[in-house]
Amino acid sequence: MVIIQIGEFANKFSDEFLDEYDGIVWGQLIGLRNVTVHNYENIIDDIIWEVMHDDAPEIKKYLEKILYN
Repeated sequence: MVIIQIGEFANKFSDEFLDEYDGIVWGQLIGLRNVTVHNYENIIDDIIWEVMHDDAPEIKKYLEKILYN
C-alpha cells in the first residue's frame, strides 16, 4: 500500500523538511503507517477508505509539488 511507503519515508524526513513542507499532516501519515503495519487486525476499513478516497489525491498533488518544484 502506497500510504505505508509514504509514512515510512515521512518518518525519515528531517524536522526541518517537515516544517518547511507543512501542507501535509506528516504525523498522521506516520501514525497511519504504524497502525497499518503493526496493528493490522484492528484497522477500521472506513478510515482507510476515507484516507484513500478523500485524502490521497490531495497528498499526491502536494508530494508532486514538492518533487517537481
